[in-house]
Amino acid sequence: MSPRSWSVVAAIGLFAVLVPTAPIDAVGATTIIVGQNAAVCPGAQFAKIQDAVNAASPGDTIQICPGVYDEQVSISKALQVNGNNGATLRPSGAAANTAGLASGQSIAAILLIENTADVTIRNVTVDGTDADINACSPDLIGVFFRNASGQLSHVAVRNAKLSSNFSGCQSGSAILVQSGGGHESVVGIADSSIHAYHR
Repeated sequence: MSPRSWSVVAAIGLFAVLVPTAPIDAVGATTIIVGQNAAVCPGAQFAKIQDAVNAASPGDTIQICPGVYDEQVSISKALQVNGNNGATLRPSGAAANTAGLASGQSIAAILLIENTADVTIRNVTVDGTDADINACSPDLIGVFFRNASGQLSHVAVRNAKLSSNFSGCQSGSAILVQSGGGHESVVGIADSSIHAYHR
């Protein structure tokens, strides 16, 4: 099967292809809480989302308390990630963390979901304002499903773009869904929004 890619560039109330999948067995699943301020988020086990992802087992839930999280996050296991109002992923200085399946181009994804299925992201803002990519490469992607399937619900993707000095670059996509090597990516997107993307 040849590689396929889709770039979603407008998504208010958008619903992409969604195929029912078998539910993950919730027996033994736990909820891991992420928060930066004990007064706002008592009981938080981690201050960084990536640390919680690394510690989680497939089927677990990660609950993100309000705050701005200065990090890129990569997920490669079946998880449910729920943000409370004000949970924002906004890295300062995004770096290349994967490559495109079709062309091999370098990609800096703020939220990368790859080589897995049954990943649900809810109530999270993904913001590229401080990504600070000052060249045409790597490509800046807000949310990248790479050989992966899942759902985005009530997700806002903002400012997945380069500065105006790089207006000719083919970079800066809000949501990219891409599959290759015989894999299929199926992603449902509902009640989500996109604002200010480069292409």
